[in-house]
Amino acid sequence: MSDSDNVQIRIRTPAQLYIKLVRACVACTESQKMKDREERARLARERRELAERKRREELSESLARHQEIRRKQEEERRRRMEELKRRDEEHRILVEERRKRLLDEENV
Repeated sequence: MSDSDNVQIRIRTPAQLYIKLVRACVACTESQKMKDREERARLARERRELAERKRREELSESLARHQEIRRKQEEERRRRMEELKRRDEEHRILVEERRKRLLDEENV
């Protein structure tokens, strides 16, 4: 008995070949479905990450705007306080001068 005697040739019927082809197509389709599902999941994750990044940027910009507004308001408040101090000082000087004049007039 030689090696060629041990080799079996399997002859498949058209139905068997069709079933094998269908199974291969199903396996290919399942593989493609898995790839499609992974691609959709990746795209969804990228969209979420992009939306989150955009939201963080908008929050950062909003924070910067609010800080600038607060800075300007504080600057305006300081300016008004300085103006009030200046007016109070001018008024105090005028009152002091008037008082001094009145005292001088009484002493004359």
